Amino acid sequence: MTNMIKEILTLSSKGIYADKGSHFFRRSIHTGDLVDSEGLRLCKKNLASKSPKMTVEMTPDVNIAPTFDVKADKPKSLEKRVQVNKMTVSLSLTLVMIFTVYWREIKEFVKTFDPFLGSRLVFYEGAGGQKWTVPHSTYTYSFKASFENFKSNEWAVNFMKRYWLISIPLAYFYYYGIHRLQDFMKNREPMKLTKTLVAWNIFLGLFSIVGFVRTFEEWFYVIRNDGIYGTICTTFNPEGPTLFWSIMFAISKIFELGDTVFLVLRKKPVIFLHYFHHMLVMVIVFSSIAEMSAPSQIFMLMNYVAHSIMYPYYAIMAAGIRVPRPIAKCITTVQITQMFLGVYVTSFVVYKRDFQGIYCQQTRFSTLLAYGTYVAFGYLFVKFFIKAYSKKPAKKEA
Repeated sequence: MTNMIKEILTLSSKGIYADKGSHFFRRSIHTGDLVDSEGLRLCKKNLASKSPKMTVEMTPDVNIAPTFDVKADKPKSLEKRVQVNKMTVSLSLTLVMIFTVYWREIKEFVKTFDPFLGSRLVFYEGAGGQKWTVPHSTYTYSFKASFENFKSNEWAVNFMKRYWLISIPLAYFYYYGIHRLQDFMKNREPMKLTKTLVAWNIFLGLFSIVGFVRTFEEWFYVIRNDGIYGTICTTFNPEGPTLFWSIMFAISKIFELGDTVFLVLRKKPVIFLHYFHHMLVMVIVFSSIAEMSAPSQIFMLMNYVAHSIMYPYYAIMAAGIRVPRPIAKCITTVQITQMFLGVYVTSFVVYKRDFQGIYCQQTRFSTLLAYGTYVAFGYLFVKFFIKAYSKKPAKKEA
């Protein structure tokens, strides 16, 4: 009994006050302060609760009231999960808003679009029903490989037109799957996968180089003969190899999701810019190829150029070969340049179409999506560049 009185006096000196009628004691505490002491058996209740208010019981005679304030630190995993949920909701609302506003235009466009007419519908302009038409490129390749021929080019275009919306749930599946894979790998050793990763990057690098070489030919012809306007506002010839490499370009965006899988399996950090870029680019590419958007040829060419440099660099890094820091800066600079060129191209489309009244083959939905994406990526890449390269790397002590 004497020990209990001493304990009560000790608690009182720490700022605890007693209600003699109820024998309840109240104080602001941390659960780590509760330890077994002589004469007092402490039993912790609801300790695993995520609520910041926790109930802790003592002996029947002496209790700490359940109404005290405890600021329990939130686990990092919980904070990360909350951020992930916020990101999911934001992306969902953005996509729902865009498709709600432009769904009628897209639906009408899909019904009437026919790329195999010399002059064809470009887009259906909302309730006004204004229709603009523009011819495609007439360039004929001097050489066309057998694999660059679809059984029916018309079937290939219609397939993309019919199924491009699949890219949206696929983007969500990728986003959800990556975070689940991170949870799976949390308590596991990182995988090396060195040879597999080198082969993967070499394959994507070679694909990008060949894709650039094959699509550059028609682009160079058009810009030489029709100038900037013809390059941005007139689409490629649907009967040429560019159609094949455009569809392969869209499909490659699905394969490139594997980049993130390698990062997670090797337990490397996955920044927001990485998976946001993969998700949004896949949706934009699928929608652009489906409508044979004229600027998509420039976007595709720029991306082929960037990836022709980027993936070989990744292959070298994966092989354990050290690359000088300026090369990494140059690659990021190429990516930033790509974003600013994308903003210029989409701005050119808006200027010609909406201010000068000149037709340009890109729907307003596609223009809005591309413009917003390039602005966002431009900002994120510049931010990444400043963060990664503005500070000099710390010198190792000898």
